[in-house]
Amino acid sequence: MISLRRFFAFLIAIWLFPSAAFAFPGMIRHGYVHCISCHVSPTGGGVLTPYGRELSQEVLSMRSRDGEGQWAYGAFKDQIPELLSLGGDVRLIQTRKENSVYRENRFFLMQADFELAATFGDWVVAGTVGVYDQQALSLRHYLLYRRTDQNLFRLGRFMPAYGINTSEHTLTTRRDLGWDESRETYNFEASWLEDRWSAFVTLLLGRPESVSYEDGLSFGLTGYSEQGVALKGSRFFGEKYEIGLSYLWGSTSQADRQLAGPYWILGFAPHFYFQGELAFQSRTPVGRSNATGVFDSLRLDWEAMQGLHFYLLQELARPNFRDQFADTERYGAGLGLFPRPHWELDLRWYRQRTSLDGNGFGDLAWAMLHFYP
Repeated sequence: MISLRRFFAFLIAIWLFPSAAFAFPGMIRHGYVHCISCHVSPTGGGVLTPYGRELSQEVLSMRSRDGEGQWAYGAFKDQIPELLSLGGDVRLIQTRKENSVYRENRFFLMQADFELAATFGDWVVAGTVGVYDQQALSLRHYLLYRRTDQNLFRLGRFMPAYGINTSEHTLTTRRDLGWDESRETYNFEASWLEDRWSAFVTLLLGRPESVSYEDGLSFGLTGYSEQGVALKGSRFFGEKYEIGLSYLWGSTSQADRQLAGPYWILGFAPHFYFQGELAFQSRTPVGRSNATGVFDSLRLDWEAMQGLHFYLLQELARPNFRDQFADTERYGAGLGLFPRPHWELDLRWYRQRTSLDGNGFGDLAWAMLHFYP
């Protein structure tokens, strides 16, 4: 049971850290193939454009009133200059994990970020500030140049363009590939966004102020200091289908690796979509033999009514075909609810098997409340 102290702490956090909508790849089922239709970032997530706010109100939410999709419900509409866009994220979560080895319950504030983007003609300056491990940090900050509506360049700290960009950092195709929460690196990115295709080239410049925490084991993880290049391209079919391919070569002081694999987002109908990603990894730690493995994540989503989603999930992480020590296998189902603009409730349950917890399956469940004005 959530204590009153925790509940009021969450309410205070909401007022201190207003937020913006996260990346939602399923919007392709409404014909929005490019993330930049709704977001300032070419790869999605973060601060919304005015058009994105309208869609959040009219398309994502169960119910809304005129103007409810605006930042802070429009309370400061006349005081905010047009060149500024404000956002952020607040997420509160309760988790439960149980298997033959142990049982664990956790309740915590998962994220509290404030984000701002300022537009000066063809240039955009954007950045976040949040609290992590009792420290104020900026996980994302970048300078964006719009050479044309289709050709953009970005320099700063953000996640490289690889696969499906989603806020679900616990997915095997995110966390197990080294793109967990707070793992953004400094990058230079060029993007081309056309009607029928898109392409991204990202130069990974690492995190010179951080020390890699790799331990040399075959978990498939990489440290903050990864440098290299990432390529991502996709083709759009019938305005509601995207099929893409990603490739990455990266190097740290601990290991070199290559990643490659397809991804897809298929909007079969306005209320039904299927998205998935498959990544093959070849990783060579310093002084150790090469490890080759595979990672995947699948989601089948049905919107029973506007703002109410039921979905099925499957995930697999097998970093080393020759050694099953770090394998993870999950099958799950969930319910997503967007009752009004700025609010999301996600209830999820997995049957999960990991080699570290023994050979049998255990239960993993969570309830996540997300505030995203």
